[in-house]
Amino acid sequence: MLYVNDELIKKGSPQWERYEEFRRDVLSTMRNPVIFKTSRPIRFNKTGLPEAPILEMIPLDYTIVTEEGEEHWRIAARPPRKKDGNNIWDKDSRRKILKNAWVFDKVKHQEMIFFLMTVSPFVKKGKIYCQDKDKEAREAISNEVGELDVKHLILSEMSPLGAQATGSEDMLRMLAAAWGVNKAHDKKEHTLDQIKLALWGVVKSSEANRKATNRGYKEFIAEADTKNLLEIRANIQRAIDSGLIVYDNPTFSWRFAANNTPLMIVPAEQGSTPQIALYNFLSLNSKSAEILKFAMSSPYDIKPENIKPETITPKDVDENRPSQQDVEALSWGDLKKLAVSLGIGTFQKKKPELTEIILGVLAT
Repeated sequence: MLYVNDELIKKGSPQWERYEEFRRDVLSTMRNPVIFKTSRPIRFNKTGLPEAPILEMIPLDYTIVTEEGEEHWRIAARPPRKKDGNNIWDKDSRRKILKNAWVFDKVKHQEMIFFLMTVSPFVKKGKIYCQDKDKEAREAISNEVGELDVKHLILSEMSPLGAQATGSEDMLRMLAAAWGVNKAHDKKEHTLDQIKLALWGVVKSSEANRKATNRGYKEFIAEADTKNLLEIRANIQRAIDSGLIVYDNPTFSWRFAANNTPLMIVPAEQGSTPQIALYNFLSLNSKSAEILKFAMSSPYDIKPENIKPETITPKDVDENRPSQQDVEALSWGDLKKLAVSLGIGTFQKKKPELTEIILGVLAT
């Protein structure tokens, strides 16, 4: 049983709501049984045999500080006895010994699982952890796939970021500079192959030290955004085919055909490949790329002579969807109700984080 401040947890209290959120958003997704293990590495003696595991003494009571104030949590099989006005708890309500692993039934031991994962400092500080074989397998595969994807993006001649696809070295050099490669834009100082190796080394090192850097394979792939680059290339071709934009040879410029509004000036060194120059320009200029994207997107009602980002509006607007102002004005309770209705988990999320997630879902 769960106790807060020496009293049995009460339905309807903020503590009970956190417990219910955990059961709904976290425990319901976990496999049965739930297994906790020690994070201590296995030690071997001089003969090469594994030593007996060090026992972990896990306290079953702990004080945390929340928005509601200081809370003293305890997991106990029985309520305390009273002696001289003080609560006396049984020994099994003070600590538990972990040898190799604890195996809990996710239905019978919901309160213990909640206590260990959300209250106990031993899980939060990494002394013990909840085993998730599916997650471990996914992470291992994701890491392998991530490494292969990043290698392809940086090192392969067929990379959508490479000079063969983009017509220049700009994209790889730009990414290298963003990841801290010195003098990445100086073509006299570093060849493209040197930049590739340096960039791969930086990204690989950052992935290996993710806890400190918070960046790695996933972030690099997101920043490279090859899907967006392919979309830009497709929009350019569609715009040319439809006559929305034209290239003016005498002035080396791309412009909108309807009103002669300039889109870009092609650099002299890329005059022989104006379409590649336009692609590189839009790859590095998100605002201009958005203008072309809106112009070529069928859900939007646009005339070429009126192409301005602020004038582009969808044909069909869902008036029942709350606006950003509506969401930000919601109380904490109403915000959580909206999140649940959208299928968004609320467990251990702060209001700004939950607001941001909800706005992202409503925007899709």
